[in-house]
Amino acid sequence: MIEVDEPYWRFRTVLRAVAVGVSALFVGIIVMVVLQSLLAGFGIAIAGHPGRAALLSSISLQGVAFIGTSLAYLSLLDRFSLLNLQRPSWRTIQAIIAGFLLVVLTWAGISYLIEHILQIPTAESSFIQDVQQQPVLIWLFLGFQLIVGPSEELLFRGVVQGSMRRAMGPTSAIVLTSLFFASIHYSSMNGSALSVIGALSVVFVLSLALGALYELTDDLIVPAIVHGLFNATQFLLAYLQATGQL
Repeated sequence: MIEVDEPYWRFRTVLRAVAVGVSALFVGIIVMVVLQSLLAGFGIAIAGHPGRAALLSSISLQGVAFIGTSLAYLSLLDRFSLLNLQRPSWRTIQAIIAGFLLVVLTWAGISYLIEHILQIPTAESSFIQDVQQQPVLIWLFLGFQLIVGPSEELLFRGVVQGSMRRAMGPTSAIVLTSLFFASIHYSSMNGSALSVIGALSVVFVLSLALGALYELTDDLIVPAIVHGLFNATQFLLAYLQATGQL
């Protein structure tokens, strides 16, 4: 029987988890290019239409690539044991409500700390900026946010954090997954270097909260729904503020 060096096994497990996440991003880019070409064939232009581009990006990445890559990885390597899922119950509903309040309060707290106490401006997501130019897409974007959250939780909490947890325990897995999760949002941020760092810090802390929520409840359904609800709420508030309605 061949003995496996434990540090090497841990490193390989972490590297594989990161590779799955990176692969999902590349798959999303490929899907986006293919869909853009298909739409162009039907006379639907994406270039010059930022709202359409943002929606296509979300559909390609979160709607197709994140879910598809996660399920392919779990199926091909028989790793569904990475996902902690519980039968929905009244306790699940209570955990979702409490988790949503936790994430909202965490968001408010870290945003206030960064913007008002540390005086660091936070960059605005180009996603919000894009949709302002295409008002007809508001409700499409809002509804799709309920899908974006669960798809990101499946990939990052279920697959990535689940894999890292086996190699280094829950605390380190939450931190490393959150760093990875925050880093993929870099390209969607507009603003100065300092404001982008501020915005990514908010994403990192929120990811820590979602990762902790997953470990505490031992149920992927809870952070998935909380993330979706939070995304929809955050998007709606940002849009109302940007349009002067709030």
